Amino acid sequence: MLDDVSLEPDGSYIGEFVEEQLAFLRTELGTRPETPTLICGHIPSVSVLPDLNVSGLTKTEGSGIVTPASLITGNAADFHKVLAGTKANVKLVLAGHLHHLEQIQIDGVSYFNGGAVCGNWWKGAQKGCPEGFALFELHNERTFSVEYRPYGWKAAG
Repeated sequence: MLDDVSLEPDGSYIGEFVEEQLAFLRTELGTRPETPTLICGHIPSVSVLPDLNVSGLTKTEGSGIVTPASLITGNAADFHKVLAGTKANVKLVLAGHLHHLEQIQIDGVSYFNGGAVCGNWWKGAQKGCPEGFALFELHNERTFSVEYRPYGWKAAG
């Protein structure tokens, strides 16, 4: 479990893996790189959702997309370098924060960003993702299966 929420002096936060977390990860993954590993954080290190601008929070500047530092980890490249550098057997990276369901495969690692029981902060589904939770089954052959279960809660009014 990693803490990728970094508080700012003004009370806001950004998504970031601080060096202490990256060093911990390097040590842990380097100790037994063959062990199948699952990593959890809060803010996603990979997501296409901000790029689609369904939240209305991202901006385009020229041909680039500027994503607020509070939506995804700003130094995800450093995190990915640790995974590649240790040659660890990381199979799954879990995150939430965006309250939207997506699964992205990169270099044999599955990045799963889960929905939320509160959906759009108790106001209904978040951009079509129903209020719910993910149930993972980890298999001996170093694979997993996932089922997203809608919670069944409905917003009033």
